[in-house]
Amino acid sequence: MQYEDTIEIRGVTVMRQTDGALLCRMGNQHRWIAPTQFQPGSTVARQGDVGTVVLKRPFAVEQGLVPFQGLHD
Repeated sequence: MQYEDTIEIRGVTVMRQTDGALLCRMGNQHRWIAPTQFQPGSTVARQGDVGTVVLKRPFAVEQGLVPFQGLHD
């Protein structure tokens, strides 16, 4: 079984913004994410935006946004 290369997180609120990153609230988690990490389909870009973030799965796992799902026999 293969997993998608990207994950989509809906209902993301951009709380703060700097020149290099956005502070995104996803449920009860807050993460600074550089806009360069956003993949096509992301709809947030600046402070106050509410929408969808699409991230590469390895980055999302590294940030603790999704659990690691390895392959099982």
